[in-house]
Amino acid sequence: MSEQGTTMLHYMSELLDVAQKKQQAIVNREVTELDLLNKQEITLLKQLSQFERQSLTEVSEDVGSELVRYQLALREQLKVNEELLRDALQFTQHMLSQLTEQNDSPGYQPRQAQVQSRPMAFDHKA
Repeated sequence: MSEQGTTMLHYMSELLDVAQKKQQAIVNREVTELDLLNKQEITLLKQLSQFERQSLTEVSEDVGSELVRYQLALREQLKVNEELLRDALQFTQHMLSQLTEQNDSPGYQPRQAQVQSRPMAFDHKA
């Protein structure tokens, strides 16, 4: 069990002991004892409340720092992706400008697509 769980169990068992003692004090009509037990219970509840707030703060800080690390990693990945996109765009623009220059040059002769004759796999006349 974690340290937090052990501490929580300790507070709960002390509160249970106080509740049992309070019940006995009520049955025996011990007013001063009941007053002391009420004060002890209030002290324990305050300590428990403070412990719970502290535990939640520690957990939220862990979650927050993990979230910050994740966001930083995402930003780095975004920068890399943006750089890759810029490079791809520059390459595409470069290739387009080369093709445009080539097509616009006076000596450019586009290749004629040659019709390829395919051999017949099965000759119907044979």
